[in-house]
Amino acid sequence: MSKMPLPSKQQCVVWMKALADPLRIRILQCIFDSPQSVTDIAKRIGRSITNTSHHLQVLRHAELVAVEKAGRSALYRIDRDACRQCLRNEMRSLDFGCCLLHLDMPDC
Repeated sequence: MSKMPLPSKQQCVVWMKALADPLRIRILQCIFDSPQSVTDIAKRIGRSITNTSHHLQVLRHAELVAVEKAGRSALYRIDRDACRQCLRNEMRSLDFGCCLLHLDMPDC
């Protein structure tokens, strides 16, 4: 199996800026296992829908989160195409190629 090329320095900067806010990491923790609506995410992280929506928009702009339509609802999920690989193991990690983010903290 061939290795995927490492992301550019610019892409790593975009990801790191998006992940600089701890609340955004909590959002990724919430949607790691299954897509969630903005309302469900907001309830789980204890924030307003408006605030949660803003943070989701930042994550979408960084191509870390994708939206899928489910009827009249929008569900947010980790954009697995943007990540080099997503590891579904005990460590709950996202491998970006330039770094590995562990989402093993159970605060969501």
